[in-house]
Amino acid sequence: MQWRRPDEQLVGLLAKAMQSFVCQKRTMFGCPAYFANDNMFAGVFADSLYVRLPETERQRLLGEQPSAAIFEPMPGRPMREYVSLPPAVTADGEALAGWLERAYTYALALPPRANKAARHN
Repeated sequence: MQWRRPDEQLVGLLAKAMQSFVCQKRTMFGCPAYFANDNMFAGVFADSLYVRLPETERQRLLGEQPSAAIFEPMPGRPMREYVSLPPAVTADGEALAGWLERAYTYALALPPRANKAARHN
């Protein structure tokens, strides 16, 4: 699979939306990703903006938006809690803000991730 640069329009859109959240920006897969409580909850990969959601919200999004899909950074390697938002959602500021808020709230509810040093000892 050939690596593709992140869509700059989506990068800017997400960066602007993140101004209303208390979160950290990091790099994941060479692309911008946002973390709350040390848990990733949103990011951009190639031409996809993805969010992390609990099961009920994932199913709701997938049911409401037929072009939404489980986020798969590599074919056959889905990230089960993450959904790629369809263009209909990313183009609608209110809808995007709502899904980002759900993802952020979910990340805050998760236990903080142990730091790498602690996981490898």
